[in-house]
Amino acid sequence: MSRNDFEQGILKAVADEGMNLFLLDGTKWNIKPEDISTVLTWVPGATLRIAILIEESLYPYMLYHTGTGSYVRARKEQ
Repeated sequence: MSRNDFEQGILKAVADEGMNLFLLDGTKWNIKPEDISTVLTWVPGATLRIAILIEESLYPYMLYHTGTGSYVRARKEQ
């Protein structure tokens, strides 16, 4: 994925008190601590847009909730 591209995903679960998200495609995302309160309002089934925010960052991705307009910064877990 390049900086101007984005992918879409469907939220499967919020886990570990908001520290992690799981998408239906099997990916796991670690959420930036400052954004945990936002992700705790998200419910399974939500559509998310995933884009690269800052490649050199510890949390290089932005996960954007298409229903609410809220977003969190995240990193993809292996």
